Amino acid sequence: MLIDQLYTPDLDDEAAHAVQVKKFMPTGFPSPAANYMGDFINLNEYLNIRAASCFLARVSGNGMAKAGIHANDLLVIDRALPLQNQCLVLATLEEEFVVRRYCEAAGRKTLETDGEPKTVTELASGSEFAIWGVVSWVVHRCLPEAKTSAVKGIRKRTGA
Repeated sequence: MLIDQLYTPDLDDEAAHAVQVKKFMPTGFPSPAANYMGDFINLNEYLNIRAASCFLARVSGNGMAKAGIHANDLLVIDRALPLQNQCLVLATLEEEFVVRRYCEAAGRKTLETDGEPKTVTELASGSEFAIWGVVSWVVHRCLPEAKTSAVKGIRKRTGA
C-alpha cells in the first residue's frame, strides 16, 4: 500500500466549526432519543488532527485491506504516539512511503503487509527505513462513486 498525497490539518477555526452538529430542528413528534443527544461533535478534536504531531495521508492500493484500509482512504497519522507491537505505521522503505504493520517477535522487528502475498521486511540496522508515525484513524468513504478529486473539504495548497 502506497501513499498518494500528504496533508497537514487546516487549523482554521471556521473549518473546525463547520463539522459541528449543534442542534436538530425536529418536525412532528419529538424523538425518544432526544434526551441522549450530545451537544456537538468536532471531528478535528475527536480525531485529534489539531495536534501539531498529526498529519493526513491518502493511500493507494489495497495491500492493507484486511486491516480496514482501502484505496483512496484518508489516514490520520500521529508522530507522537509510541510504536507498539501490531500497530499500523507510515514508513519509508527504499525512499517510498508505505503503510505497514509494525511487529516485534523473538527480538526481530518487521514491517508487514496484510495482503496476499504477505510481504515481511526485517528492520535490521543499516537498512534504509524510517517510521514517520503511527496510524491512529482511517477515514473511509462508503459511497461507491467516490473519487479523490471530488471529495469536498480537501483543498490543494497554493504557493510554496
